[in-house]
Amino acid sequence: MAARYWNQSKDLVRYALTQPKKRIVFNQYIPKQEEMLYLADLMLKYDLIEDNNIGALVDDRFAKSVKPDNIKDINSILINN
Repeated sequence: MAARYWNQSKDLVRYALTQPKKRIVFNQYIPKQEEMLYLADLMLKYDLIEDNNIGALVDDRFAKSVKPDNIKDINSILINN
């Protein structure tokens, strides 16, 4: 999907997302207010949004309820239990 969106080869996108090893982690999935606000501030700076109020945007209750013990990689997330 990313290769098609970015109009790049699958091999290039796979490399970019996997090198160096552990570039993408799957156990840090709770949205952080300061990161979301940083993105909102950038969007505001470039007139992509009208204000940077992210209060209704970030709801971390679902993420906090997930038990990360069994999350090792993308496959462990996609497995149907």
